[in-house]
Amino acid sequence: MPNGPDDNIKGWGEKIYNILSDRKAVSERLRTTIEKYSGSVNWEASVKELIEYLTGEKKLHGAPIQQEAGISRTIYLGGGVLRHPDGQYELRGRKFDFFAYRIAQTFPGIRGLSWINNPAEAIKRLNNLLSEPLSFTVFQGKDEDDGGVSSPIWWFRGGASMFIKNYQAISNTKCLIGPDEFEIDKIAVYRDRHGYRDFVYVRTKAEETVDPRYDEAEIERIKEFFGYTSLEYGLYKGKVITREEYDDGATIIDGEPLSFEESPELRIRMLTPYNFIIAAQSSVYNSREGDILFGEFLEDALSRGIDDRLPEFIEKAKNLDTERSYMIDFDYPD
Repeated sequence: MPNGPDDNIKGWGEKIYNILSDRKAVSERLRTTIEKYSGSVNWEASVKELIEYLTGEKKLHGAPIQQEAGISRTIYLGGGVLRHPDGQYELRGRKFDFFAYRIAQTFPGIRGLSWINNPAEAIKRLNNLLSEPLSFTVFQGKDEDDGGVSSPIWWFRGGASMFIKNYQAISNTKCLIGPDEFEIDKIAVYRDRHGYRDFVYVRTKAEETVDPRYDEAEIERIKEFFGYTSLEYGLYKGKVITREEYDDGATIIDGEPLSFEESPELRIRMLTPYNFIIAAQSSVYNSREGDILFGEFLEDALSRGIDDRLPEFIEKAKNLDTERSYMIDFDYPD
């Protein structure tokens, strides 16, 4: 006769509690899994298999996971993230829940709007917010044979946006997000009771040009048209090259043409102050209405050189229609 719920209940209870204590990591897959096992006759085996599935030690249908040498089990990292023995990261749950978890771990104790005006402290917070993993090869809704990658955290600026797959701090006040160099001025975080409204506002400083063609007059001319001025250039073995040389795959060294033996690194540097927000891809800000609202605020903040209208923007953003954003495939609480 199989063991009943009194046997080993403490150990199982602790495991289940640890899994479910981060409520934002619980997804639709949890519900379907519980339904699968709740009617089983062999209660002990069913609960054990459910725990193994939830902790990542076994796939839903019992298929074993490939293992790397020295790594024998799946590790739960928090926020719905698991690292499998084959080196892949899995995201179980919603993208904005993952972002809200990162926000909570980076800005603990904060509710509403809060500013960090010290650039070095701001970089430390960004280091935590944008730590690995930022991309997932296993995620909810992905087919077994799908080769796609999910990147839940994006940057937004008006109608422009891009996923964040790579982040690196290159000094105690400067970072790289993809190819973009940002000398941080200050950041602000807004935490709402709904994770899909959380965001981080980033303001950056102007940097010196590394291309003599971009003198003060040229920088100002571009700024008047776009609201800011950026410079694209390349780095090849520590040497600054122009964007045109980067595209051509060659440069001049000691008066001689030199074809690149390895790929140069593309960089984009801001020559005037700049600003943007970081939020979940599945946030209310990822919408046409959000683009317009944020675009107006960001341009105003740059042109006036002050960010005092951020609280006003937050109030307006509360009226954004969640149905028109890209919060895909999920129902959302009021």
